Amino acid sequence: MAKKITLGLRNNNPLNIVSSQSFKWLGQTGKVGGFCKFATMAYGYRAAFINLSNYNKKHGIYSIRQIISRWCPESDKRNNTQAYIDFVCKHMGVEPQHTIVIDAAYQADMEEAKELVKWMAYQEQGLGQDIDLNALEEGYEMAFHRR
Repeated sequence: MAKKITLGLRNNNPLNIVSSQSFKWLGQTGKVGGFCKFATMAYGYRAAFINLSNYNKKHGIYSIRQIISRWCPESDKRNNTQAYIDFVCKHMGVEPQHTIVIDAAYQADMEEAKELVKWMAYQEQGLGQDIDLNALEEGYEMAFHRR
């Protein structure tokens, strides 16, 4: 039996970024099921990195718990925010209060930022899915070095 490819992966949107009426991401080609659809997976990762970087810069959100609580809020009754936090922290080997600065000026944190995005993608799409780590790397480069 063939593996079912998730909507997020079909949309090149590994972190399931919700589409907005008032904003269109670079590389966004439309929306499907309320979620952004991107031309390539790298554009989907680029949007995720920029979004998370804005959590730091605009909202003062730095800890894994804060980041995921904003990304996947309990107020959306479909979300199990604590399970999401637990999953990411377990796979990253950190505690929920661990902080990450998602800004290319803080190179020490950027490898962790990539790990965060990778594990968020696995949480969003499922551990059995093929998460394209080359596209993740390209999306990071596009977000912070080739805007």
